[in-house]
Amino acid sequence: MGDTAASAWSLAGAGLRAVRDMRAAHPDLRAAAGHMLPAVDDGLPTQSELIQLSGALFALARAHKAAAPDLHALLMEAQALVEAWRGNLALMGLPRAA
Repeated sequence: MGDTAASAWSLAGAGLRAVRDMRAAHPDLRAAAGHMLPAVDDGLPTQSELIQLSGALFALARAHKAAAPDLHALLMEAQALVEAWRGNLALMGLPRAA
């Protein structure tokens, strides 16, 4: 299971780098990938870093709500995934019941 998780983590980083470097992609989608990449590359971001990342993705999404609804939806989905990640990290940090 550890090898599968490491492989998936590596693919996530590779995918984000590919989107960030894709010249044909929307500039804000590329920016979102750039925002997310440090969180993946650092391995285990802090709650504070994930809050900042979530805010950056939300701001990018809000800027496209009317003009580019598909991009808005994609960025909001990315923001929701970051929030889920943050929640999971918080749960992992709770002490276990005896």
